Amino acid sequence: MLFKKIGVFDSGMGGLNIVKAIHQTFPSYDLVFYGDSAYAPYGIKEAEIVYQRCVEITDLLVNSYHCDIIVIACNTATSVAIDKLRNKFKIPIIGMQPVIKEANITNDDLAMVWATPLTIDRPLFKSAIKKYPNILSVKTPSLVEIVENDQLEDSDIVNQALINYLDNRPINKLILGCTHFIYFEKYLKKLLPNVQIYNGTEQVINSLDKLLTSDQNNHIGQITLINSDENKNTLMNKLFTRK
Repeated sequence: MLFKKIGVFDSGMGGLNIVKAIHQTFPSYDLVFYGDSAYAPYGIKEAEIVYQRCVEITDLLVNSYHCDIIVIACNTATSVAIDKLRNKFKIPIIGMQPVIKEANITNDDLAMVWATPLTIDRPLFKSAIKKYPNILSVKTPSLVEIVENDQLEDSDIVNQALINYLDNRPINKLILGCTHFIYFEKYLKKLLPNVQIYNGTEQVINSLDKLLTSDQNNHIGQITLINSDENKNTLMNKLFTRK
């Protein structure tokens, strides 16, 4: 099957990181991004509310924007909704989960996973980490708020939040279980120069690579950015062009 348009959605702005990675790898494909900032953050909401938002957004991307592949660029939404969405829409739907397996955690490691409360409390996540007694699971909801409130450039706020969540633990691997957290990697690399950081982007690219062809006659794909909160459009564009 020849796929033409990729739809990407997230609870807010974090998924923009995934859109950029997809466009860099598969530049010939049109992309539509839907950031659900009006309902952010998903990670502290009830699962049923998150699921209903996922259905509404997927329906919009498929039936109004004619996307034929969907990427759920949100760990929380994936943990809540991906199986039901695949059954309902019958098209390829790619999700994201904290990359526990990809981090190759051994008995000598002390790893930490940062994720939203809802992600950490879901059975999918609990199943993924149950055989790793040396993984610390930390709920980090304020990091989403820092991004959505346009505070990424406030180094005092950012560093204080990161330091609080790290809690002086002597970790050597940090797994970022939310696409919002990718924005903090530059800060984290300064705070943790000897710690390996994983974010799940490669997981999505590898999944798409199995479905897409790399060349579509040198066509440069169009990127459409949408947000459920129109007041966030300026911030959305700012984050999308952020280096």
